[in-house]
Amino acid sequence: MTFTNRKLFAILLILTTIIGLLLWREIRNFESITTSASTEPLIADNSTPLDISSSDQSLNPGGQLIVVEYQDLGNSKAKILHQELTSFAEKNPGVRLVFKHAPIAHLFSDGVLAHKAAYCAGLQHKLWSFLDNLISRDYDLRESGVQKAAEETGLNLPLWSTCLASENTAAAIKKDYDEAKSLELGEPPLIFINNKKLNTKLDINISDLLSTLIAK
Repeated sequence: MTFTNRKLFAILLILTTIIGLLLWREIRNFESITTSASTEPLIADNSTPLDISSSDQSLNPGGQLIVVEYQDLGNSKAKILHQELTSFAEKNPGVRLVFKHAPIAHLFSDGVLAHKAAYCAGLQHKLWSFLDNLISRDYDLRESGVQKAAEETGLNLPLWSTCLASENTAAAIKKDYDEAKSLELGEPPLIFINNKKLNTKLDINISDLLSTLIAK
């Protein structure tokens, strides 16, 4: 084996090892979501202090039942939960839905760009319609996908593009992500109802649960 071939073989071996480790991580994450028995209650007994302000991007900002979602747009379960929460909040103005950005790096995608795009859509008061276009059409989270979602949402594209590159936007995403991480309650999706964590590992009907809480 020549020196060049040995070098190529070593590079391939390193790449194979890295890909194998990443695949193992994704499989472990998937198993922890789908097969782990959960001993947590449906809704936590204790409250978690959350940083919620009037500047947070919210649906029904005057709602009395406050639902906070720390979401990762690269996570399929997170996207399903978001759609369920949004659908319920749109029909129930007494529910304030707060969207927090907590993108996690995955094997084949990194949702940071998508979260920046969503945040910037929110500055044009179109966060929820942008997310609906991005998720319901299952667009790629890379530049081409978020661009299509932005166009279909009817955003001011030059303003939106400038916002994407802004350091303030990056700081806003990092702030939400750091908040989620500081809670030390696992990776997104993290859902809180009036500051009490919802156990998303259980098979639950979000609409039924929230309807019951509103009735109380």
